[in-house]
Amino acid sequence: MPARRKKLLSRQKKRNKVLPIVLVCALVFVLFLVLKLFVFRTKFWSNDSKLILAINREDGSVLITSFDPRLQEIANIYIPKNTEVEVSRQLGIWKLGSVWQLGANEKIDGKLLTGTLRHYFKFPVVAWADSEAEGFSEGNLGKVARALFNPYKTNLTFGDKLSLAAFSLRVNNTKRTGIDLAETTYLIRTNLKDGSEGYRVTRSFSQRLLSIFADDVISQNSYKIAIIDASGEANTADDVGELMQVLGAKVASVTNDGEDGDINCFVRGNDKVVVDRVADLLSCDDWEFGKSGSFDLEIKLGTSFIKNF
Repeated sequence: MPARRKKLLSRQKKRNKVLPIVLVCALVFVLFLVLKLFVFRTKFWSNDSKLILAINREDGSVLITSFDPRLQEIANIYIPKNTEVEVSRQLGIWKLGSVWQLGANEKIDGKLLTGTLRHYFKFPVVAWADSEAEGFSEGNLGKVARALFNPYKTNLTFGDKLSLAAFSLRVNNTKRTGIDLAETTYLIRTNLKDGSEGYRVTRSFSQRLLSIFADDVISQNSYKIAIIDASGEANTADDVGELMQVLGAKVASVTNDGEDGDINCFVRGNDKVVVDRVADLLSCDDWEFGKSGSFDLEIKLGTSFIKNF
């Protein structure tokens, strides 16, 4: 065989060996992207900010758990099921223990629970889950595994669950705290409208509660917020202002504006992370990044806002 032909065949064999390796590397890379984008994608978890999760417990009470990766702490807040609440979306007065089922009846599941916690309690909660997720708050390996792998209703992604599981197992017991709202001044025991005995909200926030719900970026930078109210409903701007204050912001301006009111809500500010968080919290359809005059954040509320708040 001529020497030239031997060289050509040798090169061809090398190319034939390299091609499968390149294909395997490409497939591994594509698989990694798919896992990252769809399987391990996180919606709420961030390594530098709190994730606050509302959990529907088996007995009908509600557990709010704050996972704080900066301080490596987990705080659990327990709310009795016989707490009288004004349900969001203008659905009337109910006991808290009925809200989860009411959300299922309205075909919005845990959205109604988080909406009620924001609207009535002024707790800035977006993530929600059924009772199985309580394992993340406890740190027990078996319960954490069930919270990670068992099926249940939640708006957490699998990536969120995986991050919560890993975080929960790292936090030691000295960094876990519990607050029963029935034992605080935030709730008062009284006779309810239906004649039964239960609790009503006083909104007497303790410093401990405020520290749990405060957004690190907003509170540490003393954010000044302007609220433009085009909702046409009294108290709407005040309610949103109270919620923003719990986050650690200062409401510097509230104005009424009847123009362009046919919207849900709009958020504008310089910090993309903060704008995204506030837009998610208020379920706003529109947001924009850029300076809002002399304010750090501008929130405009429209007539559609009250249907979801």
